[in-house]
Amino acid sequence: MTTQLFLKRFFLLTALVALTLPQGCGDDDPVDDPASNTNTEPQPTPEPEPEPEQHAIEFAPSFSGATDHSQIGVFAFDTSTKWDEWAQPDLMHDIRVEKDGSGVWNYDPIVYWPSDGSFDFSFMAYAPYATASNGLSVSDASHVGAPVLRYEMPSATDCHTDICLATPVLDIRNRQEAVGLEFRSVMSKIGFRIKGQGNKVSNIAVRGIQWQGEIALNADDQGSMTWTQVSDFSTTEYQAKLNYDEGHDYVTATETMTDVTAKDGYLYLIPQNITYNARIVVTVDGDKLGFPFVDMPKYFRARSISSTSKFRETSCSTIRTTPCRYSCSLPRMRPKRPTSTGTMRKRHVKPPDIGCPLITKG
Repeated sequence: MTTQLFLKRFFLLTALVALTLPQGCGDDDPVDDPASNTNTEPQPTPEPEPEPEQHAIEFAPSFSGATDHSQIGVFAFDTSTKWDEWAQPDLMHDIRVEKDGSGVWNYDPIVYWPSDGSFDFSFMAYAPYATASNGLSVSDASHVGAPVLRYEMPSATDCHTDICLATPVLDIRNRQEAVGLEFRSVMSKIGFRIKGQGNKVSNIAVRGIQWQGEIALNADDQGSMTWTQVSDFSTTEYQAKLNYDEGHDYVTATETMTDVTAKDGYLYLIPQNITYNARIVVTVDGDKLGFPFVDMPKYFRARSISSTSKFRETSCSTIRTTPCRYSCSLPRMRPKRPTSTGTMRKRHVKPPDIGCPLITKG
């Protein structure tokens, strides 16, 4: 009885083991169980989240009553806590922005607005862009507050230019439209008109003027477009370019008051009070004549100089876009006569009159 019971248990155990053996063996491939999840189809890779759209910072300069320049210098500040005098141009420092042939303003490398639109930026600009030839330079990136533009007047007339500052654009956020920069002149533009009796004028220049200074780029916001740190009076003669008679190196003075300044020949001066140091130097028929400005009163912004017995009023407008001109009546010459030494000399009936110099400030 015991033996039979043992055999039954043995056979039962053998049967259970047999049921657990695999259905295949050797090199046969395993048979997949349809109910098994061990060999599922690969899942598609989820699409990445789209990047937030970025907009490049673009500029739209305009020149109100000033020379239309094709290159400007731009400074940009991260002013998330609002602009103050401790800001530094950490976003852009004197980036050259240039207008191409189609009128689009470009710069490189491009700077973008923050994608989340959570930062305020501030912008300041000047024109033309500073180079060694035009006498302009700017403060470095470590300068705190509004950048400073420095000017040293070049001796070559071809390098004289109308310096302009843009009204600061402060504390603006992400925008798709271009940042508007409105420029205004901070210089005095000087030209000349003459009349005479057939005199040949080969040169007109000024000397004894302040030729160096500096100005903050936010001067317009401070209520005064004033140059500071101006230099002493220079002895250099700064020549205007004249519209010479065709084929000659002089212009003939007629009895009609005529503007003789060439289109690109105007002088651009730092606005200043004319003193006894200043002179207009005119080369007439080979003689260099210098005229002092001793009777000239101080000028003020957008105000003309009243005429005096020596200076007569001209039609020059005080608007900064209109060139300011000196009107000069050249002296009438008497015939040459022998001197005691037998040489010939010229005699002036009277000294020339210089018209009222209408200089406007910036």
